[in-house]
Amino acid sequence: QTNLIKQQPDRYKFLPTSVTFDFLDENTPYYPISFRAVKVQLDDGSYQCFITNLEGDVFPPKEIKSLYYLRWGIETSFRELKHTLALTHLHSKKKESIAQEIFAKMTMYNFCSIITSYVVIQKKDRKHNYQVNFSRAISICKHYFKENNAFLDICKLIQKYILPIRRERAFPRQIKFRTFVSFNYRIA
Repeated sequence: QTNLIKQQPDRYKFLPTSVTFDFLDENTPYYPISFRAVKVQLDDGSYQCFITNLEGDVFPPKEIKSLYYLRWGIETSFRELKHTLALTHLHSKKKESIAQEIFAKMTMYNFCSIITSYVVIQKKDRKHNYQVNFSRAISICKHYFKENNAFLDICKLIQKYILPIRRERAFPRQIKFRTFVSFNYRIA
């Protein structure tokens, strides 16, 4: 860290050697990153800020807002991976084992997504449209791998757990603090 870098903390972010950042070339001391902050007004009158590296003349703020909403399916997929499949709690210590754990959870997510795409939700005289409860579908798919049940049974079981689709709802996030649970006791 040079004095020039220390004098410009708004431009440079110091990365200690303990932090891994694979995008830095070992022969180049700097990595230029350009981005912009975009502030857009939401339908309820509040504002939201986005950080993007998309060019301003090609993607104005209104376009950024619509692109974000197109990404919503991807965002919910990451939510399912992190929380429903517990990807935030890895139990491995070695790099290869961590990669194996991540791929196993992604495989389970893809398997469950494929299975739920075959589930037919019966059309009844209801106020809302319905969708599969993905959290329950994950637990049913995990049970399928343990017990090796038939494919038709798993679809019928997932079909029982449905949720109404309510598009106009928005609530503030309730963040719950959870501690990491390590399996070091198994080493002994």
